[in-house]
Amino acid sequence: MKLSSTLKSVTTAAEARPEPTPAPPRIRDVFSKIEREAEARRLSLWSWLVVLTATTITMNSPESMTALFQHSSASKPLTEGVAIAEFMREVGLRCMGINGV
Repeated sequence: MKLSSTLKSVTTAAEARPEPTPAPPRIRDVFSKIEREAEARRLSLWSWLVVLTATTITMNSPESMTALFQHSSASKPLTEGVAIAEFMREVGLRCMGINGV
């Protein structure tokens, strides 16, 4: 099958490559700001965490995912940290259907 030049350019674009994206330098600051804004709007941890997890998975940035887990589970009991990890995993599994495997 012959691909159009437009389709070829999309499939060879830098953002279409499967390599992981490094975490942006101030990603923890971004997570903190979003958390503060969510708390000001009385949103639960799970509300903002689902959005940030899905976004981070879509970015394909394992470093950012680690930073998000560390940020969201900091100063929480171990059982809550486990629940956060499980929640983030479930969000990731659901994103695979949207983002592709």
